[in-house]
Amino acid sequence: MAACASHRPHRLATTRAAEPPDARAATQRVARTRNAAPGRRARETAGGRGATRHASRQAERNRTLSGAGRARRVGTTFRKDQEMALVVNLEKATEALKLNLQKAGVNSPPELEVGFALDVSGSFEDEHRDGVTNDLLTRLVPWGLAFDPDKKVDCFTFSNGANHVVDVGPITPANYGDFVRRNVIERVAGWNGGTDYSYVIERLLAHFGWAAVVQKAGFLGRMFGQTDRVVQAGEKRKSLVMVITDGENTDQIRTAEILRASQARHDQVYFIFIGVSNQGTKFPFLERLGEDFDNTGFCGISDLRRFVSLSDDELNDQLISDELIAWLKA
Repeated sequence: MAACASHRPHRLATTRAAEPPDARAATQRVARTRNAAPGRRARETAGGRGATRHASRQAERNRTLSGAGRARRVGTTFRKDQEMALVVNLEKATEALKLNLQKAGVNSPPELEVGFALDVSGSFEDEHRDGVTNDLLTRLVPWGLAFDPDKKVDCFTFSNGANHVVDVGPITPANYGDFVRRNVIERVAGWNGGTDYSYVIERLLAHFGWAAVVQKAGFLGRMFGQTDRVVQAGEKRKSLVMVITDGENTDQIRTAEILRASQARHDQVYFIFIGVSNQGTKFPFLERLGEDFDNTGFCGISDLRRFVSLSDDELNDQLISDELIAWLKA
């Protein structure tokens, strides 16, 4: 699948009187410190994720936020309100997706479950706090409305390790507006952690009924000789899962093994990995997964703010691949 196009944000024109370089640099440092959130200042003082890396992300954030407060429209599909939450005409966007699928050969979207897996590792924090990941989820809600009989999307967050996969509940037309702020930021286990893909994939396969799960014996049970046991998950449901991440993972071998086992079982689950990079990060592992497995696709986004501002047709074109169409028709 082709990577999403990049876009260079416009800078706001500014005027200032000439001042010595050292004074100007000092003034800029003071201004940035005053404007930073208290929690972020504490992390910077303590070292946090590194001064150089934070400065790069802050510069990118300042550039992209320069025009974020203005209302933006693509046709009549969506706009930015004064609180900067993306408001979408879900009915129009859903009909646009159905039409795009028809043009690609799927006359009527089949009923299937839709799930989101949202990376909450430390490197993705700024995008969550700025609201742009919520904008992305908002633009993807029509996929749940087009396919899911319950008109919802099951959402899980993940970082590193099995204990950091969290079911944060469904996203619906009634709650998508500020879902990340209310349910994710500083509220989930694994917030600001590392990045593993295999555990959330495993959890979603079990959630949709395709993989067995381990039922842990409790403390008292173990005292009386009980052990962990493998139990089959619930009813098997054909599913489409979108995994949203901003960085490469540390469990590549395990991730490939789980996807390989799923393909061998002929699980009716298709994964679309959405790699978000505002700093030019590449995703060779995710690209390779898209090539190696029949039930896995990849979309790379180099400018997330531009991506969420695309028209419905443009955005859907980035996500609808020949392989996905073949899977939907099977």
